[in-house]
Amino acid sequence: MSVEPSRIRKYATGRHYSEVAPSGRPQSKRSRTNNKLKMHRKISIGSINTTTMKDPMKLAQCIAQCKSLGHSLTFIQETHMIGNKTIPFKDPELCGWRFINSGLKGKAQDGVGIALSPDVELVDIDNILNGRILLVRCILHGIRISAICAYAPTEVYADSTKDNIFDKLNKTIKKVKREYPGFKILIGADMNATIGEDSFGPWAYLGPNNDQLATNDNGTRLLSLSNENKLFLMNTLFPSKAIHRHTWYSPTGFSKRLDYILAEWHIKKFCFNCRVYRKASVPYEPKNCHTMFCSFPSK
Repeated sequence: MSVEPSRIRKYATGRHYSEVAPSGRPQSKRSRTNNKLKMHRKISIGSINTTTMKDPMKLAQCIAQCKSLGHSLTFIQETHMIGNKTIPFKDPELCGWRFINSGLKGKAQDGVGIALSPDVELVDIDNILNGRILLVRCILHGIRISAICAYAPTEVYADSTKDNIFDKLNKTIKKVKREYPGFKILIGADMNATIGEDSFGPWAYLGPNNDQLATNDNGTRLLSLSNENKLFLMNTLFPSKAIHRHTWYSPTGFSKRLDYILAEWHIKKFCFNCRVYRKASVPYEPKNCHTMFCSFPSK
């Protein structure tokens, strides 16, 4: 009776041949994971709330921060820049970077934008709702992405205002899925939403990493949006400390999470981390501007 060589090697070492290093010693789980990742490209996606970027110097510093963090694509909320514009950077250090802004026509309020690294191929721009919702279709290392940056009103706004923005965002997601199915949805947003531990369980696309607070109205709206459109709340899926989860700090020291990254399953399956990095603070705003990023390996 003949026995396959791979089976003989398994019997000799007690492990499958794929788990054994060239030295003959068993490989650790981390080593096997690192070997798989060597065949992939690590991609970082960020989301920052800047409070304001009316000053061109602060805009350049923010983009430089995105570059230092290795972001290929960064969602930016509360830019407070007027009008819709695309700003290319000609500085030697930021050459090839672009910033796409969607703002109000006459007021320096709200405002959302997306920063693209030179690795990103821009396909199309669609200003869904000035200052609140921006859609950019792009290609990043072969991955076709419909990137949506959104900024939701706070809890003190009227229900009619929140209904309008959440309904607009919901219709945009459904339209993108219907008309551009090859472009996978990725959303970076300041939703002003609090999702507490009381919400874990009934919602299929929510992870266990949540605050010990009650879920507010915006949080319930966000959960309904993600559940209806099958979008995973990425920064709830991976365990982390509170300082690596919270994105907003009050002057009194109270903190909680208000910003989220949502993604379809096709992107979620490649993500292996999503958390807040405190070193990502934008200059002059050391507490309120933290960055979350997902790292996606792509062939």
